[in-house]
Amino acid sequence: MKNIKKSFLVVLASALFFSCDKVDKPIQNSSSTTSTTGSTTGSTTGSTTGTTVGTPSVAPLVRKVLVEDYSGQKCGNCPAAGIVLKNLYKDNPNLVVPITIHAGSFAKPSAAGTYSIDYRTPVGDDWNAGTGFGIENAGYPNGLVNRKNFGSGLILKETSWASSVNLAKADPYILSLGITKTYDEATRSLGTTLKAKFKIAYSNNVKFNVLLTEDSIVSPQKDYSLPPGQQDILNYTHMHLLRASLNGSWGQTLKATPIEANDSVTITLPASVLDSKLKSKFVNIVAFAYDETTREVLQAEMIKLK
Repeated sequence: MKNIKKSFLVVLASALFFSCDKVDKPIQNSSSTTSTTGSTTGSTTGSTTGTTVGTPSVAPLVRKVLVEDYSGQKCGNCPAAGIVLKNLYKDNPNLVVPITIHAGSFAKPSAAGTYSIDYRTPVGDDWNAGTGFGIENAGYPNGLVNRKNFGSGLILKETSWASSVNLAKADPYILSLGITKTYDEATRSLGTTLKAKFKIAYSNNVKFNVLLTEDSIVSPQKDYSLPPGQQDILNYTHMHLLRASLNGSWGQTLKATPIEANDSVTITLPASVLDSKLKSKFVNIVAFAYDETTREVLQAEMIKLK
């Protein structure tokens, strides 16, 4: 009887040991980097040719919020808005997609001197113009939250961004976006594919934009919160700065009506070459889908280039 009990205990211990065993480093497919809505940017690995690829990521489907901060290096009140955007991004991990757009007179460079670098872009100029959103007419700093009026107007002072973000997060989930990219550091060639899937039927045409933003750009910035004579910050760190669009100022059609629940779309953009001025390790790929009629942003996503 003792031998039977002893044998039973040995078998039970073995079963418990193997049931708790796990693979610390599971094998993953490293053919591409995909970020689905609500996910992190995913891991990346480099091949011997310098091509950056990564592993697909899967996470709960959520509606993300695009926050646009219209700014300029000569705008002394704009650093305060930059802090608001930084905190929104920090306090809403994987939910807020930030873009800082230098456009208008405050972004116009001087012929020489402290503010001689031009951070304007054709896409930012188009959005800022009266035929776009007319941001500068309302004064700087100002911005947009999902390009929607939540009750305080379409164009928002930075003091209204947080409350509008909270309202935007509660809007219905309409579709997912996934960004797949390949990037070769040697040739600076970037390939981008966008995948979308609609959860519900939608009544208007939906378009999309794919953009490049850059972090950690150290460059001068005016700051009126500092004492006179000290308001030119020479080593200011610019974050989320819009650098280019990969498919024009207003993008292209993602899905025309009729749009039904579970409709899926995959679009691959022509390969592009990363501008030599951009530091690839600080570049982000931003994509957002929007209603062609109302221009409201329905979904946004961001992944790192590397």
